[in-house]
Amino acid sequence: MQYVYFIPDKLVTTVDVALHSIDSSHTAVHVTYTRTALDPAANEDVKAMGDNDRSSGLNGRSPSKAVSAFCTSSDSPYHY
Repeated sequence: MQYVYFIPDKLVTTVDVALHSIDSSHTAVHVTYTRTALDPAANEDVKAMGDNDRSSGLNGRSPSKAVSAFCTSSDSPYHY
C-alpha cells in the first residue's frame, strides 16, 4: 500500500508499506519513506525527519502495532 501526503509549499512524502507472508501466522513489514522538499528552506526538515525515521524503528512494538500507532497518532497525516 502507498500513502502520499504533503505540507503545502514545504514537502511531499510518500510512504510505501509492503507486507510479505513469512508463514501462516507471521508477516514481514517493510516501510519506505520518500520525502522531497518543495522549497530549499525545507531541506533541513526533510533531513531531520529521515534521521528520526532511521532511529525510531518499531520501538519494541510488533509491526502491526507500530503501523496502527502511526496511523492513529495525532501527529500522523493519516489520523482521522
